[in-house]
Amino acid sequence: MFRRRRGQPQMSWATIVDFYSRLREVAEIIGSHHDKLLGGPGKTTLLDETFLTKRKYNKGRKTKTMTQVVLGMYCRDDKEGIFFG
Repeated sequence: MFRRRRGQPQMSWATIVDFYSRLREVAEIIGSHHDKLLGGPGKTTLLDETFLTKRKYNKGRKTKTMTQVVLGMYCRDDKEGIFFG
């Protein structure tokens, strides 16, 4: 899954496990608030979490209020998706 290549920074397994754990928690919270179901047995469902930030061009520091998190879930077989921001 995560292959080692020359010259690329390495990620620890603890970081990878923590990231996937956070994605599961976010998907569980969002899924509990919405009735629409995606996927099912034998279907492929994709999850993506994206962080959008405003560029500062070296003028000051970035703050937490400048970051927007967007979570997307998409079922390839049904061609349906849900996006939250």
